[in-house]
This record gives sequence, C-alpha cells and structure tokens, in this order.
Amino acid sequence: MFCSGEISKSVHEIISLNLLNLDIHDVSKMYETFKRSFLQFERDEIWKKLEILNCQYKIPDSSFSLGIDLPNWFFDDINKNKPRLMLIAMDPKRNHNSNMIQMGTPFSFDVVAGRKTNRNKYWNLIEPLTNIYDVYITDVYKLYFEFTEENKKKLSNKCLDFRNLSIHDKIIRQEFDLIRPNQIIIMGKMAWSSFKSLVNKSEKLILKPKDSFELEFVLLNSDIEIKVSYIPHISNNNLQKIKTVGQLYLALGRLFNNKKNENLGMEILNKDLL
Repeated sequence: MFCSGEISKSVHEIISLNLLNLDIHDVSKMYETFKRSFLQFERDEIWKKLEILNCQYKIPDSSFSLGIDLPNWFFDDINKNKPRLMLIAMDPKRNHNSNMIQMGTPFSFDVVAGRKTNRNKYWNLIEPLTNIYDVYITDVYKLYFEFTEENKKKLSNKCLDFRNLSIHDKIIRQEFDLIRPNQIIIMGKMAWSSFKSLVNKSEKLILKPKDSFELEFVLLNSDIEIKVSYIPHISNNNLQKIKTVGQLYLALGRLFNNKKNENLGMEILNKDLL
C-alpha cells in the first residue's frame, strides 16, 4: 500500500518535529491528499507558506522555486515478512517563481503521471523492487530552493551552508532507525556524499567497501550488516557518460541478481579505466 501501514504515524512525527511547523494531524492530511492522488493523473496541488519551515532551516530572503518532497513508501499489508529497502536520493527540484512552498513526494510517485509516463525512468527501477521489498523512498535534503547572489541564480544543493545544516543528518538518521532497512540504495553523488558524511559522524555506523568500483558496501550497525548500493542518477545527461552506464549495469545487475548485466557493467568499467 502507498504511504500506509504501521510506520505512518512515526513518519508523520519525524516530519512534524523536524521539518515543518505543523502538528501531526496537518501532516497526516497532506498524506491523505497524496493517497487520493495516487490513482489520479495529476496531483491536487499543495502549497504552503514559508512560515511552516522548521526554524533550523536557514534560507536566503531572495529564495524562490521552493519545494519540499515528503518521504513515500510502498509497504505490503499482506506479506509482513518482506525485507525492507531504503532508497535515498536528491530530487526536490521545482520550476516555479513563487515564494511559497510546493509540496510533493520524491520522483512524483504519488500521481499516475509520475509513475506511468516515459519521462520518469525512476519508476521503471522502483516498481519491480516493490515486488521483492517493502520500499521506503526519501530525499537527503527534503527542501529545495533557488536564490540570487551577486546577480546570479544559485541552487540550494550547491549552497554549502545549507548542505551542512545538521538537520539533514538528523532526519535521515531518524528515518533509518525507524525503517531498519535490510538494504539501502543511494542514488546520485550528492546523496552519496551526504550519506557518507552521516556515517562518518556516527559512533555506531561503519561503512566498508565490497568491491573496487565502490558501488557496493556493507554498513555495520552494532552487530547488524546492511547491504548498501550506490547507483548514479538516471538522468539523460548522466546516461551520456560511459562510466555512468557501466555503473548502472553493474549496480542493477547485482540488485536484480542478473549476471549478464553485472558482467557487462564490469566490462564497461574496466575498459573505461584503461
């Protein structure tokens, strides 16, 4: 089921306590809107005033194109024994000029247009995973904005002060502790960099590489081992790069236990290193 089940209340609490100045009831109402939109082609738009942001988020006065992507998840209500997969990405980009915040979910999976159109390659990756795992999807930075500085447009994910805010790590860690994933997928360099930073700051987490390509790792959490995979963003620009194509074949081959794709990825990457 989409955004339903036993973790719902805890996710709403994480959002209410750390991200938004809204009580749990108001957060739950937004998720009800997402669930209604799940079978619709377009979303019932949700816009919020800037004042709903938690005070720990410091953003420039000139900010615009603001957006927040709230986590979404696909959990099986019947089979309670599925392993859990946590996907961490960075996707909240917006294209509006308002100083209000446009609410959504990562990759717009909460609407048919976000899942079934050719423009969204991510659903082609996630949908088969939902048959194997309970899948939880979140953004490393829940907030996106653009701003002007010295007459130049800049992006929040390029702003070091914003990226270094401790609230990002705090939320991801709370999500991690709630989901207790058996496997983690990190999508994109920015999300990967942030995840490694979170691990480095922790006294309980240790990340160890399993291959020379640095695409597969083991995360040690006390006495528990969690498989961690890095996958590059599936953007059109990225897919023009030979190394990215090789990484995708290798990572997805391992993820779906497809030796043919795994070997092809290794062959591409080995040639790229020559």
